[in-house]
Amino acid sequence: MVDHNQFRIKQLAYKWLQGTCTPEEEAELQEWYETSNGEPLPIPEGLATDEQQLKELLFSNIKQEIQASKIRRIPQRVKLGGIAADLALLFILPLYLV
Repeated sequence: MVDHNQFRIKQLAYKWLQGTCTPEEEAELQEWYETSNGEPLPIPEGLATDEQQLKELLFSNIKQEIQASKIRRIPQRVKLGGIAADLALLFILPLYLV
């Protein structure tokens, strides 16, 4: 059974990640962090069996987020009218200047 303090810290951490933490909650989370004495954060059961698996899971999630946010290029259409006008000026202008 997860004790109340761990549950509260998880709640605060989630709110902090979502950007919905109040200044008081953020201070509470900061105080917990400063007084945790290097104790590891509890990892929910079933998330990963060891540190390597957890790293792989995190890397996979980060990679998916990056791939989902890639910018897709929209191909530009060639404007034939503009090219034709440029070519016409290129050939007509020298004749006009001579």
